[in-house]
Amino acid sequence: MPLIESAVRKSRSVYLSFSVAVALGIGCQESKKLDSIDRTSRKTQSEAEELNSGSKDLNRNTKDLKKGIESLKVELDSIKDEVLKAKAELTLARNRLDLVALSTNNTYKDLRKAQSLDLRRSLWADLQTPIPLKAKIVAAYQYFAAHEFQFWKADSETPEDFDALLSEGISEFQGQMLSVLAPEDLNGDYQPFAFPKDRNQETIFALSLALDFAGFTHPGVSPSMENAFKQALDLNPLLESADQPNNSLTKSQRTALAQLSVAKILLAQRANSLSAYVVANVSKISEVLPWSLLDLGLMKTTKWPAKTEGLSVVLLEDLSEKLKLAVELKSFMNQNGVFKFSEDLKFIVRNVSWRELTVLQNKRNLKAEFSSTRLKALSQLESLSQDWAQ
Repeated sequence: MPLIESAVRKSRSVYLSFSVAVALGIGCQESKKLDSIDRTSRKTQSEAEELNSGSKDLNRNTKDLKKGIESLKVELDSIKDEVLKAKAELTLARNRLDLVALSTNNTYKDLRKAQSLDLRRSLWADLQTPIPLKAKIVAAYQYFAAHEFQFWKADSETPEDFDALLSEGISEFQGQMLSVLAPEDLNGDYQPFAFPKDRNQETIFALSLALDFAGFTHPGVSPSMENAFKQALDLNPLLESADQPNNSLTKSQRTALAQLSVAKILLAQRANSLSAYVVANVSKISEVLPWSLLDLGLMKTTKWPAKTEGLSVVLLEDLSEKLKLAVELKSFMNQNGVFKFSEDLKFIVRNVSWRELTVLQNKRNLKAEFSSTRLKALSQLESLSQDWAQ
């Protein structure tokens, strides 16, 4: 029995030790878990505190940023105000400059207008005096060059401004021509002449030659009295047939149409004057002014040689261009049914013989030395003279 009891006590002692050991082991593990949970809790709390601190910092930064944006907006608004203020000041200054420029421009225009008017009056007086015909032709070109519409500026004036100036010029010129032309001339009885015989005819001859003067070129604008008169002739039948409403006309067109007889006279005379100018330069009548009636009579009835040998190629080309203009204007006038020949001139041009042309053509055929440019100019003169005389 004592042995059994001893064994039981030992067994209980071992179980108790095991239980204690197990309990201690479990407690140790639980303690470790609790420590771990505690550490995690503290870490989470620390992170939460850091997050809370970061959130506070973010809020502070957001507030600072908001303040910065508001400050920047105030600065931008201030800059915008300054820009608007500067723009307003610039606009005001520009308006003042425009007023000064307008005043200066008006002063310039007034001075220019007065000076050009004085010049035209002086030149018109020259055209009425007994000066050489060549001097009158120069004065006629200067007269048209002195008109206000020749000084129109595309960069500062409108096409309407030009048309108003052209209308004034046409009106002035028509009035002066009425003082030169006879009443019967205006009634359709005007007969173009080849070579002027008196002072009035010299004036008309010179003005008709210079009628095409244009001081500048610009798209849609034609500073030429000739073009204004040609346009009036084109418009007249349309107005008569009601195909062109009168209220669609420009001021200058209405002015030109108001004295259409002046336009017809000057255009018909110009076509004859251009041809006569060519004849005068290639015949001996250019050496004697006034024109030799004997020479003119002979040239009407017999062949006469053109004296071109002593003329430069440049002059021959210029004469060819003038005869070309005469042929074109004659065709234009015929289309409008208002062209009149100077009968003397018609026969004189028909009888011209371009003898130098024949010489150059023979040289070319013989392959001798000759000027191809000169040959071309003379060939054009011969062809155009034939067209003119038809």
